[in-house]
Amino acid sequence: MKKIYGYIFGAVLLLALAAGGILGALSSSSLQQKAGEITSDTVKDVIGLQTEIGTVRAESFNNISINDIVVYDNDGEVMLKAPKIDIYFALLSAVTDINSAVKEITVNSPTAYLKVRESGEVNLSDIKMESEGESAFKSKISVENGTVFSKYEGTELKLENVNVKVDIDGDDINYGGALTNFDGNIKIGGYHGKYDDISLKFENFDVKNYKDIFKLLHTKEILPEFVKIIGGKLPNLSLNIERNGEDVSLRGKGEITDGVASVYDTVIDNINGNVAFSDKKIIIDAEAASNNQAANIAGTVDFSDTPTMDLAAKSDSFDLNEVFAKIPLKGAIALDAKITGTFDNPVVAANITQESGEINDIILKNTSVKARMIGKKLYVDEGKTNIFDGELFASGELDTSDLSYILHAKGEKLRLEYASNFASGLSGLFGDASLDVNVHGKGDDLNALKIYGHIKGNDLHYQNVDLDSIRGSFYGNGGDITVDYLSANLANKGGSIGLEGKIFPNSLVDLSLYAQAIEFEAVHNLVPAFIGTGRGDITAKVSGSIDNPNFNCRVSSVFGSLFNEKYDSMRTVLSGSLERINIDEFIFLKDGKNYWQASGYFGVAGEKILNLDVITDGARLEHIVNLFVKDAELTGNLKNTTHIGGTLDSPAVTGHARLNRGSVKGMLIQSLDVAYAFNNDILNIESANLTMPLLDASAKGTLNVSTKAMNFDIDADDIDMERLQHKFPYKVSGHGTFKGKVSGTITNPEAVAVANAESLTFNGETIENINIVANFKNNALNVQNLDADIGEGKITVNALADFKNDLVGIGASVDNVEIESLLHIANSESKHLKGKLTAKALTNGSLKEPQTKITGVIKTGTLAGYPIKDVELSMKMNRLLFEVESFKGFEGENGEINGSLVIKPKVGLSGNVTGKNIDFGLFTALAGVDAKVIGKADIESSFRGNFKNPAADITLTVTKGGIEGSTFDTLTGNLSLDTGNLLVKDLVVQKDVGKKHYMASMKGRVPIKAAIDDTERSAKWEENPENSMDLTLHLDDANLSLIPALSKAVEWAEGETDGEIKLTGSLKRPELHGDLKVNNGALKLKALRKPITNINLNLVGKGREITLENFSGNLGSGNYKASGNAALTDDDDVTYNFDLELNALQIDSVYYTGPLSGKLNLTQGVWGRGEKRRVVPKISGSISSEYAQIVVPVIPESETPTPEILLDLDLNFGKRVHLYEPQLYDMYFSGSAHFG
Repeated sequence: MKKIYGYIFGAVLLLALAAGGILGALSSSSLQQKAGEITSDTVKDVIGLQTEIGTVRAESFNNISINDIVVYDNDGEVMLKAPKIDIYFALLSAVTDINSAVKEITVNSPTAYLKVRESGEVNLSDIKMESEGESAFKSKISVENGTVFSKYEGTELKLENVNVKVDIDGDDINYGGALTNFDGNIKIGGYHGKYDDISLKFENFDVKNYKDIFKLLHTKEILPEFVKIIGGKLPNLSLNIERNGEDVSLRGKGEITDGVASVYDTVIDNINGNVAFSDKKIIIDAEAASNNQAANIAGTVDFSDTPTMDLAAKSDSFDLNEVFAKIPLKGAIALDAKITGTFDNPVVAANITQESGEINDIILKNTSVKARMIGKKLYVDEGKTNIFDGELFASGELDTSDLSYILHAKGEKLRLEYASNFASGLSGLFGDASLDVNVHGKGDDLNALKIYGHIKGNDLHYQNVDLDSIRGSFYGNGGDITVDYLSANLANKGGSIGLEGKIFPNSLVDLSLYAQAIEFEAVHNLVPAFIGTGRGDITAKVSGSIDNPNFNCRVSSVFGSLFNEKYDSMRTVLSGSLERINIDEFIFLKDGKNYWQASGYFGVAGEKILNLDVITDGARLEHIVNLFVKDAELTGNLKNTTHIGGTLDSPAVTGHARLNRGSVKGMLIQSLDVAYAFNNDILNIESANLTMPLLDASAKGTLNVSTKAMNFDIDADDIDMERLQHKFPYKVSGHGTFKGKVSGTITNPEAVAVANAESLTFNGETIENINIVANFKNNALNVQNLDADIGEGKITVNALADFKNDLVGIGASVDNVEIESLLHIANSESKHLKGKLTAKALTNGSLKEPQTKITGVIKTGTLAGYPIKDVELSMKMNRLLFEVESFKGFEGENGEINGSLVIKPKVGLSGNVTGKNIDFGLFTALAGVDAKVIGKADIESSFRGNFKNPAADITLTVTKGGIEGSTFDTLTGNLSLDTGNLLVKDLVVQKDVGKKHYMASMKGRVPIKAAIDDTERSAKWEENPENSMDLTLHLDDANLSLIPALSKAVEWAEGETDGEIKLTGSLKRPELHGDLKVNNGALKLKALRKPITNINLNLVGKGREITLENFSGNLGSGNYKASGNAALTDDDDVTYNFDLELNALQIDSVYYTGPLSGKLNLTQGVWGRGEKRRVVPKISGSISSEYAQIVVPVIPESETPTPEILLDLDLNFGKRVHLYEPQLYDMYFSGSAHFG
C-alpha cells in the first residue's frame, strides 16, 4: 500500500513537473518573442519524453494557453494528457527578474496514467529533467480537477478530484492538496528541497473497495493465504515521510472500525482499534471478536536489525468452541498471553482460566493453565482444574516438530459416581479416588506409547457393595497392558478381591482372579438375582483368545446358603472353553446329604451343545419359586429329576416333579405330582394332580413358548368352603364345583369357566342356588350370569369388563332381600335399620372412570325402633361426583323426610334435608340416648362448601316434648356451620308452669378445632381468641324442673334459677365465667322418700377455676352444707378440694332410715410407688350414725371396675343402730371403725 500511494503522489507531481517543463521551455527568452516557437520538440527536450501539443495561444498580454497536450512514456503509451494549461506572467518581473516572470501555471482537468512494469520500474521515472546548480525560479502551479489511473499486475486504482497547489521558490518547493478514491478523501502536503517532508492523510476509506489490492497482496505473499480481509472502515490514517540526504524516515497512525477478516476460515469481526507506526516500530491496540467472542491485542513490533515483537493478547470471556467448532472445550475462558521474541522464533507465555467449562460432557470448574511455547516446543508448566468434584493437576511438553510428548497427570478426591457417564458398567460406583499417570509417546504411533500409573481409593461403594479400599498399578508398553495388581477390600471384613495379568493388542489375555472370604450377601447386593449367605473363596484363570478363552474356575464355601437352601459344604469346579464348559464337580452337602446334584457340560459358543442332568431331593419349593415370582406364597418339599439335552438354542427337557407338605396362599397342599416335557418350543404338562384339604384338582395341557399358545383343562370336583375359613372374617360353609378351560396365548389368553353351588353360608346367612358362567376373551371378562337366592330374595349380576377398550358394563339387582342379611355378608350390621331392600344398579363407561346409577326402595321397616315406609333412594356416582338425587320416606303416623346431596371431591358439596312431624325420640335413639322421649320435631337443613371448609344451616323445632317424664313446651334451635365454626345462633327451651313462663337459652360460637381434643396442641394456640369457644348459657328464666331430663336419679325438681354462664377455651382447656344461683329450691330423689328442701346454691366460675361458695339445704329436720373449689393446672391436671358437713339429715330410704351426721373432705392423694405412682381421689373425715336402721345392699355383678379411692375415714355407730334383713340378719351394734 505504501508504494502504491507513493506512486499516486508521484502522479500528482508529474502534472506539476510537466507544467514546469513547458514553462522552462517558454522562459528561455522573452515570452512575446518565444510564444509562437514553443513546440512539442521543445517540451520533449525538457522532460525527455515524446510530447504532442495541439495549439499554443496567447490569451492576453500576460497569459498564454497550451491546449491538448499529451505526454507518452518510454513504452509509447499515454502517461499524461491535459486539455489546457494556462500560464500567467508578471511582465515587470520579466524585465527585472526573469526567474519570477512566470507568476502562475494552472493545469486544467489533467489525466495521468501510472503503471508498474514487470521490472518493478514505474513509468513516472521516464521523466528526465536536467538541471545544473541551484535554481532561482519562482512560481505557483495549480492542478485542478485531475484524475490519476494506476495499474499494477492487473490491479487498477483510480484517483479523482485531484486538486494540488505547488509553490516553487528556487529549490524550495511547498505543495498541498486533496484528492478522492471511491468515497475516501486523501489530503496531501509537504516540502521538497534541501530535504523532503511528505504528509498524507486518509479519511473515510472503506476496506471493501480494495478487494483487488488484497488479492494482489495474497499473490505477492505479502498477506498470508489463510488471512482474508473482508471489510471495515478507516476513519482516519495519517502518514508522514521525511528524507534528509540518504536518511528516510516514516511515521504515522490510524484507526480502524468495524473491521472484518477471516483467519483459517474463522470470521473475525468487530475489529476496532488504533495503530501507530514508524519505519522502525508498529504499536497496536485493537479489539476484535469472532462469533461474539471478543479479545484484545496490544503491543509493539520492532523493525530494527532483527524484527522482534512484544504483544499482549487478553480476553475476559472467550468461548473457543463458539469460534473453532472442532475444539471440544465448551465454556468461556479468560486469556492473558504474552508474545515476545522474533518472528522466526517466537516465545509465548499464556495464562488461561475458566470458571466453568465442559469437555465431552465432563464438567470442569476453576480451571487454570500456565503454558509456554518456545520455538517448536509447547510446555504446560502448571494445569489445574476441578473435575468430578475433585482436583486434577497436569504438566507436560509437546515437540511440534515430531509430535513427541510427555504428560504427567495427578487427580485427587475424584468422585467416582461420574464414571457411569462414560462407562455404563460403572453405574452405581460412589466414593473418592486418586490417580497418578505418566504418558510418553509420539503422535499416534502405538508402538511408541508408554503409560504407567496407579490408582487408589477409600470408602467406596459399588452397586450396594461397600469397599474399604481399592488399589491398583498398571503399565502399558505399545499395545500391551500389564495389570501389576488391582485389589479391593470389602467393608466390614467382607472379603478381598485381586486381579493381575496382561492384555495384549492381538485380543489375547492372560489374567488371574482371586477372591477370598467373600460375603455372599455382598455378591447379592451386586447381582440381586444371586441369593446366598456365608462366605466363599474363588479362584479363576483366563487365557488365550478373548473370543474363546480357556479357563479354570473353582468356588468353595462352608456353612452358608444358596438361594435360601442351606448347606454345610458347597463346592463347584468348572473348566473348558466357551464352546464346552464342563461341570467337573458340584457338591451341595447338608447333614451329610447331597441335596443338589448336577453333572454334564454345556456350551455358550460354537454348537452350544447341552448335556446336563440336575437332581434335587428335599429342596424347598419357596426358595426356587421366589427366584422368579416374588411373594408367590408357594411352599413345600420338592423332589425333581430333569435331563436337559439338545442345544442352547433348541433345548430338549424331560422331567418329573413331586411336591409334598406344601401350601399355596396359606392353603395346605398335601401332594402335587407333575410330569413334564419340553421340546421344539412346546412345554407339555402331561399330568398334574393336586391333593389338598380345600379341593382335589387336576390339570393337563400344553404351552408353546414360541407362539405363547396355551391349551389347558382344569377341573375341581369338590370345593369345601370351610377350608377357606381362614380367608373370611366370619364362619363360612358349603360345597361347590369348578370346571375351566384356558386357551389363546399368554399375551392374549382366553378362558371359559363354570361354577355351581347348591348352598353356601356366610356369617350365618345362607345363599342358595348359586350359578356362575363367565368367559375371558380379547382381553375382556364377561360374567354372562351370576344369580343366587338369599332367603325370600334374589341377587342377579351381569357384567362385562373390556380391558382393551377401557369399557365396563355391570347390571346388578337385589330383589326383596333383608337388609340385615346383606350387612351380615358384608361383615357389618345396623342396630337401627331393618327391612327388605329392592334395588337396581347400572354401571357403564370406562374402567378408569365408571358411571353408576342406583335406585332402591324399602317398602316397610324400622329405624331405631320407629316404623318407616316407602323409603325411596335415587343416586349416581363417578370419579368426580357422588349425588343423592332424591331421598324420601315416611316415619310414624304422619312424619315425612326428604333430601338430596351432591358431593364433588375436588369442588365441594351441596344438599338439604327436610323433616316434618318426625318423632323426636328417633333423633335421641340414633344418638344412643336410652330414654323415654316424646314430642314431634321439624327440621330444615342445608349443606354447602367443601370438605376442608364445609358449611351448613340447621333449624329445629320440637313441640310438646319431654324426656323421662320431664316435659317442655317447645325446643327451638337455629345453628350454622361456616369457616370452621359452629354458630349457635339461638337454642331455647321453654315451659309454662301455671302462669309462670320458664326459659333457658344458649348462644355463641364453637370453633370445630376447639371441640377436638388435640393433645399436641400448644398453649399458644389456645391463647388465640379466634380458636376459643364462646358460648353463653342464660338461666335467668330457667327452672330446676329441667333436671329430671338430665338424670334418671331425680324424680322431680322445682325452683327458679338465676345467673349466666359463659364457656370459653377449648375442650382440652375449657374455661367457665359467671355464676349460677338457686334460691329456696326443692328436689326429690327417687332413692329417698322425702324431698330435699330449701336448696340454696351459689356456683362461681373464674376461668379455669370453679368455686362452690355455698350449697346447702334441708332433709327433714336436718341440714347439710358444702363448699370448695376445683381448677385446671397449667399441665392440664385437675385439682380439687371440697368440704361437706351433714347435720342430722333425716334419711328415709330402702337401705338407711334415720339421722346421719358427719364431716367429709374430698381432695387428691398419691397411691403407689415408682412407675405405679399415681394421683387418685381421697376422702377423709368422719360419719356418725345412731337410732338408725341399715340394710346392706347386695353388690351387683358388673364389668365396670371399682373406682380407685383413697380413704382416711372414721365410722362411728352410737345408740340403737339396727342392722336388719329379715332373711339374713337382725342385730344391733355400736362402736367405731377406721378405713385408711
